[in-house]
Amino acid sequence: MAASPISSKLAKLKIEAFSDKAMTSAISGGTFTALVNPDTVKETIAVCYNNQNAWRNNGTGRVFNHFKPQEFELNFFLDGTGALGIDTLAADYVWNQVQLFRFVTTTRKDAASPPPYLKVSWGALFIHCQLERASVNYTVFDTDGTPLRANITAAMKTFADETLKKANDPDGTKAIAAAAGSSLAKLAAAAYGSAGYAAALAKVNGLTSSRSVTSDKTLSAPPATALKANSS
Repeated sequence: MAASPISSKLAKLKIEAFSDKAMTSAISGGTFTALVNPDTVKETIAVCYNNQNAWRNNGTGRVFNHFKPQEFELNFFLDGTGALGIDTLAADYVWNQVQLFRFVTTTRKDAASPPPYLKVSWGALFIHCQLERASVNYTVFDTDGTPLRANITAAMKTFADETLKKANDPDGTKAIAAAAGSSLAKLAAAAYGSAGYAAALAKVNGLTSSRSVTSDKTLSAPPATALKANSS
């Protein structure tokens, strides 16, 4: 979250949508500006550790693996009751703003495209992210059922490649990027020169199988002297 200069102007929460991760292709009509800024912003930072670490400190403590993408949860509301002193809003303002928010955060070019890449900015808050989940709670209605107020809770998750990844440790431990389905035997052979280290590599990283990796993850590969190769 990058800091921004203090300004005397009232900054509004803005969400801008892009079709590419580099954020060079803005989506037409893909900008949402909140009428009322968030009343709360929750930031969650999660750390992943290896489940097995007997090769270091005799199994005590935990071995750092990587940081998960940060998550930000924003809570704000839309109001068309006139309570804010704005009497120029259309009768269906709240409904239209909810649809705009949905368009900006979820529209895709086609069925194969991911959800939009978002630039969220407000004061010191400036993140590149994608929508993780959102809920809309309509709380006030007109006599004909038209919603006049809605509370929105939106959880945004930063890009995985923007999070801090584990670098090589001073003791010789290396970080190995492994895609889902990768053979542990091949990973072990590349790291240690022998596929016989596959079972030990799986144990160090808390994997239930020594055959393959079931999901994308970063594995820890300690020095060969800390592992025992399976000669069978």
